[in-house]
Amino acid sequence: MVKVNKNKIILIVFGILGILFFFAYLIGWSFQRTFEVEIVTAKGTIRYIPLEGGFYGIETDKGERYFPLNLKVEFKKDGLRVWFRAKMRKDAATIHMWGKQIEILDIKHIKDLRQIRVAILYQRITDGIYNPSKWRTYDDLVRILKETDPDLVFRVWWRWIPTPESLPPTHAAYQAGHTYQQFEETLKKLKKEFPNIIFIGAVPAQRIALKERNPLTGRIYSQNETWQMALDPRKWGINYSKEKLQRLAQKGPTGQYGYFPDITNKKFQDLFLSWAKRQIDAGVDGLWIDMLFAQPRFLAEITKNPNHTSVKESWQAIDHLLKEIRNYGMEKGKYIYIGSFWTFVELPYPTPDLDFVTVALTKEEVLNMELNESRWDEIISKLKKRNVDLPILAVLDWSLTANSSLGQFSQKLTKDEQKEFLKKADEFFSKKGIIFVFPVHGGFMGKDAKILSFGESKNYDALAPEFQTYETIKELAQKKRGIKKSLGKLGNIKVAIQYRYVTDGGVVNRSIDDVIEILKELKPDFIFLGWLTQKPCPDKCSDLPQWEEKCKLFGYSYEHLRAAISKIKSEFPNVIFCGGVQAEFLYPEEAGESHLILEPDDREKAWQMALDPRKWGIDESKKDIQCYWAKRWGDIGEGEACPSEEELKQRMKKYFPDITNPDFQKIFLDRIYKQIDAGVDAIWIDMLYMQAHLMEILTKDPEHPAVKESYEAAWKIVNKIHEYGERKGRYIYVITWVAVIRGSSIIEVPEKYVNVDAAMVSPLPDEIKDKTTGKVGDFNEELWDKLVNIVGEKYGIPIFARIDYGGPGRTQLYVFSQELSKEEAREFLIRADEFFSKKGIIFIYPLHGGDMGRPGLVKKLSYGRFNWYDALAPEFETYETIRDLAKSKRHS
Repeated sequence: MVKVNKNKIILIVFGILGILFFFAYLIGWSFQRTFEVEIVTAKGTIRYIPLEGGFYGIETDKGERYFPLNLKVEFKKDGLRVWFRAKMRKDAATIHMWGKQIEILDIKHIKDLRQIRVAILYQRITDGIYNPSKWRTYDDLVRILKETDPDLVFRVWWRWIPTPESLPPTHAAYQAGHTYQQFEETLKKLKKEFPNIIFIGAVPAQRIALKERNPLTGRIYSQNETWQMALDPRKWGINYSKEKLQRLAQKGPTGQYGYFPDITNKKFQDLFLSWAKRQIDAGVDGLWIDMLFAQPRFLAEITKNPNHTSVKESWQAIDHLLKEIRNYGMEKGKYIYIGSFWTFVELPYPTPDLDFVTVALTKEEVLNMELNESRWDEIISKLKKRNVDLPILAVLDWSLTANSSLGQFSQKLTKDEQKEFLKKADEFFSKKGIIFVFPVHGGFMGKDAKILSFGESKNYDALAPEFQTYETIKELAQKKRGIKKSLGKLGNIKVAIQYRYVTDGGVVNRSIDDVIEILKELKPDFIFLGWLTQKPCPDKCSDLPQWEEKCKLFGYSYEHLRAAISKIKSEFPNVIFCGGVQAEFLYPEEAGESHLILEPDDREKAWQMALDPRKWGIDESKKDIQCYWAKRWGDIGEGEACPSEEELKQRMKKYFPDITNPDFQKIFLDRIYKQIDAGVDAIWIDMLYMQAHLMEILTKDPEHPAVKESYEAAWKIVNKIHEYGERKGRYIYVITWVAVIRGSSIIEVPEKYVNVDAAMVSPLPDEIKDKTTGKVGDFNEELWDKLVNIVGEKYGIPIFARIDYGGPGRTQLYVFSQELSKEEAREFLIRADEFFSKKGIIFIYPLHGGDMGRPGLVKKLSYGRFNWYDALAPEFETYETIRDLAKSKRHS
């Protein structure tokens, strides 16, 4: 019998148990590692991906792609800006190979601040309205916001010194509106009146008062405690004393009653966050943080090492503060927009999580009354190099003394100079795609300021009698907003018709009175292309003796236009009558003194105005680009080789002009001004942005000077049209192609160049009738949704849809008139009207005009003779359908 040693058995049992426990730990650890969840948080844009049947993904601002497995229906909108938090999913099965798979945990729609048109500075919103003297009431504040109609109000609250929660009404701080209670109640009322305005508060990262207060806990910090929070470079072994740094700061950014804090100090972080959180509690939509990057930049400068530990830790602290503000906003159920100065680009660290950046104008720019273009271009370039696609807010900044841009603006410029500077700055920044923040109220003019608002305040106020810049600001804001607002009339159009020209009835024995009878049946709000200045147009037909009879037959003189508009307006005083011009045409005779009769030197003068890419050093000759258009217009056969430049010049009936050429601009604007003088309410410009688009195709560089200058020229032309209308006491609407469908993609004009009042679009020929399937009115809904979203979100303007024409080949009007039977044409009009109405697009009914295609190609002619469409012609007979649709719209 074997004798068992109990001690050995116990040791063996414990050993086995230990091994089992160890393996259990390993299995558990492995299990935990296997199912460890990676959380991603980011801002991005919803994208419709037309692959594998089509689906929606999210592309972040950093270019990362994610495929959400559980995206809610309300977020399935191409171009929608979102903030989201999600967990990575590698275990889910899906057919889509685009992006990393994620499961959305939280997602919120956020506004794209790049779409801001009007921003004003108003610091603080409580100023004056609680003071018994009432230099500004709450109603005054509401009126200012209604008149300027901003998308964003900057620095509605500024926390510089400890702010009490509440005080008795007799207290001086209460009467100054300087309690959180007053801020909260005022902001709450404003947000009810203006739910779409983004209200941005502000906190300093560069200052703590000698004695401080946490507004969330009420805790008071003594001067000894705040000194412990003050920045001391010796903390990192840097040979720079705390005392020296703080003395330097008190002469500048902090003032004598404050310290420059250490943002890596945990107690200061808690204090700083309490200021931010209290404003979020009060209702702000965002926060601007002053001098957020001052500490790492200062430490990098004194150490001469941007990678020094002190700089890295400061940057990490900034990242922590931004995350805490974001998270607190999310806990409160809202997305908080955060901005600061652009200066982070000076350091080699990841771009901070901001929604906008600010850039201050310099005092020299103000005093010289001239913006330093090279400086602003350099700033934009530095931001682009960091892949920063954030809106830039340009501000008149201030400091403790008048030696600042706002100080010089208020103290050194006269009232008239201030107004002039505001106009210059607004125009300059509009061209640059930068948002100029209009200084309505606030900003410290300096302790040494002598010219005071209302004779007593060192805070700037545009309404104060000492400055009186408010009317200028209001005018500039309303002009910007006019692109949306003045369009209230365009946006409310129910019935729109195309009638090109209302004066050409002599050809088919249709008088202007007959046209008016047609209009009485349709009752349109908008007559599109009631006139088009195409060939050189005389004021009266007798100015062209050799063409006088033909001119009268077609009613092609400004005299005819004036008379027609006068008659139409007497019957329909509220109708919007739209004329038109073509930016792609320059007739040689227009270059001469008469502008009507071709003189010997006119071709050469016009040729000098024709587009020549070599002007910008592009390797494409004037001959080749003009020959392209000659073939498109039929002056040169499609398969024919381009002739010599001299022969081409002679054979072309018209040239493709250079929109940047001042001589052409004068000719072009003269066409438009004459129509405005004749009474048109709106102008259609064909191919306004075509030159910029061509230059981008040739250079493959959207930032090429040829592209930018072409866009800028278009912007200036539209601006001049608006200005001319205003001088005549009217607002002239301008309409053109802004975002167009080409195949399966959309070509967009950069938003910063779009100052037109409405966008034009057209269905594709295959959407009218698919040449493969024969389907009529089969619209690509996903593509149209994307286009509507682009125009609505980016440009904020109404959309018109027309059946386009012109050019060679199978054009839209060719398909509609030649390939559709009468019944199919009626069917298409009904389907198109329903589709576009559903999309919020104004469909223009094709009543009269528009060439149906190249001679020889078109077989069905109106009244058997004319190559232009007419809905009443027996070949088409779509008028009754148009009348029924218009009547239905009227009663909807």
